[in-house]
Amino acid sequence: MVNGNLLTNETKIISGFAARVRRGRVWGFAAASDPTHESVTATISQAAANAECLGSLQGPMSSMPSSEVHTARQYLATKKARKSIKEILEFVAEVDSHCLRSYPKISGRRLWLNCFEWEKSFISSSGSVIDTMIPATRLIVFLSASNGSANANAHVILGNSGHFEDVFEHLGPLYERIDTLYEHLMRKLEGVVPDAGEKECILGPELTGLLAHETIMPPAKASSLLGRNPLVSMVGRVVGSPVVSLVDFAHTAFGQLCPAPVFFDDEGVRARDLTIIENGVFRGYMHDRESADILGGSPSGHARAASFMYEPVICCRNAAILPGSSTLEEMIASVDNGYYFTQIGDGYSDMNSNFMAGIVAGYEIKNGRIGRAVRHTSISGNLHDVWKSVTMLSDRLSWLSGGFCGLGPLLMPMGLGGPASKCRVLVGGK
Repeated sequence: MVNGNLLTNETKIISGFAARVRRGRVWGFAAASDPTHESVTATISQAAANAECLGSLQGPMSSMPSSEVHTARQYLATKKARKSIKEILEFVAEVDSHCLRSYPKISGRRLWLNCFEWEKSFISSSGSVIDTMIPATRLIVFLSASNGSANANAHVILGNSGHFEDVFEHLGPLYERIDTLYEHLMRKLEGVVPDAGEKECILGPELTGLLAHETIMPPAKASSLLGRNPLVSMVGRVVGSPVVSLVDFAHTAFGQLCPAPVFFDDEGVRARDLTIIENGVFRGYMHDRESADILGGSPSGHARAASFMYEPVICCRNAAILPGSSTLEEMIASVDNGYYFTQIGDGYSDMNSNFMAGIVAGYEIKNGRIGRAVRHTSISGNLHDVWKSVTMLSDRLSWLSGGFCGLGPLLMPMGLGGPASKCRVLVGGK
């Protein structure tokens, strides 16, 4: 919905099935969208033929250990009466009207609501039967404003795992978040260009979680070791300061359901929490069944398929930097001349963990106090150096709503979380 006009209202269903057949350590894969008896039989035969072909190219290989057998049903459906499409559209229109009524200085507004459902049935020849249905609801609110001499944009991502009826049951908390967005937008219009150079900065939870994902999670996939000298293993290496610990949670963290809960992965393995970094030291890799067998690890429930059309690959679920012991106020008070960045834009990181990311929300810190808002800027550096420079973490963990990992043309839902972190980064500016 753009400025009160509904531009798109779409329902899309993508469905089908896939078969995987193992010969030794080699997997054959095939998929189809028509689940008839004949199609299923043909697809399994094609997967077996693919496995035979790949096996002949790689030579004889030993068999993987048999998998665990599970029978489970994890349906996280709402218990409330479901809303109609008309009622959901009325909700979007009401939020848009609130923005129009409450924020007189905005020049544009845009709302994007997406309600997802991932439903899967897993059946294995060893006897596992696992059915899951994980819903998620996301609302992104974009606001723009102009004061004649400057333009500014800001957005907020709202939502969580769960059906619409549970996630947006009450409008009060939703409006509070949008009110905060508007206040920041007004300050951003009067914002300043930061001073360039390496600065002591506080990164908000959104930046902490996202940068941790970009830095640590790709090399933490055990598949990154396959075909390489095992001496390159990072286990036991110092990759962050002693205050930094990172856990990839399966489905529950601190007594609450995670944004992208995974109870069983797409190889039928029961998902478990995995400590990747403990007090700055790298402790363990994310494994699927193949990498665990080759490298002597243990499957951790990280084999995830973006859809029936793609094979499972190693992918994180809910990666979070664990909170520390400082309050955000204490962290700000400890900075004499730096910045507090709260929201990240587009970014890039390479295989050596060098990165650059746009910052769309931030503030000066002068003599331990929040100062003027910052206009668009960027941060850069080597992410390993950034994590080793962390000296303080806030005592509150926040999850980034709407996290996705791109696997093929589809997106894999995942959770990214963390506290605010105090570190040193290169800041772009004048």
